[in-house]
Amino acid sequence: MDMPHPDEKGRLTEAAHWEQYWQEEHKGHPDSHIFDSIFRSLLPHGGDYYEIGCTPGKTLAYFSRNFGYRVCGIDYVGTELVHETMRRWGVQDYEVITADFLEHRFPDERQFDVVGSYGLIEHFADFESVVLRQAAYVKPGGYLIVEVPNLRGFNYALYSLFLPEEIKGSNLGAMRLEAITEPLRKHGFRIAYGRYFGTCFLHFDEQNAFLSSRPWLRTIVRACRRVLDAVGLGNVPSAFLSPYIVVVAQRSVV
Repeated sequence: MDMPHPDEKGRLTEAAHWEQYWQEEHKGHPDSHIFDSIFRSLLPHGGDYYEIGCTPGKTLAYFSRNFGYRVCGIDYVGTELVHETMRRWGVQDYEVITADFLEHRFPDERQFDVVGSYGLIEHFADFESVVLRQAAYVKPGGYLIVEVPNLRGFNYALYSLFLPEEIKGSNLGAMRLEAITEPLRKHGFRIAYGRYFGTCFLHFDEQNAFLSSRPWLRTIVRACRRVLDAVGLGNVPSAFLSPYIVVVAQRSVV
């Protein structure tokens, strides 16, 4: 599939898409996270956390409530939803910036103990430069989290059949593990965790907009999850089947 034509900033997805998406998305409780076990095994408690593409704010709330982080997020759409999430879950020590992160600059050249993005880099033509831009915000010894969906392999067929519109606006070249890890290694990061995660897109949170707005698909997903779990295939990571790529990289202290 040909990559969509990028705008002047290299974005492949328009703001209107995200405005509509976040109106449909309904996030669950912030004390749970699909990658909770990964984060708890690798990340320190306490410190500063910066999230790029932070709407609707659940992950900010998760890290504030569970890791004691002072959280800061940036997004160019939907940040009013972030404030609602913070109020709902009692998070007071936070900062939200409404801006394009490619243009925004902190006046004090701030860096953070942990920097994260989730489903972001694949929406840019030059995704490698987006990864490295995020990496520049990480303190020496700090951690960068990059998660992307894996719409290649089996999932490409699955989405082509059920949700072809979600393939549009995505750079499939970003959906390879080495496409994320190799640039980070070259820039002084140690890959603490770099793997495919899950089996098919059957691990999507049921609050996700794709499922919550399509009851028929949610029914299929529930049934398939039960079958896969019953036969011991609930989480068999592979480039062909897994729905997610998760990278946690630590910046060198020298």
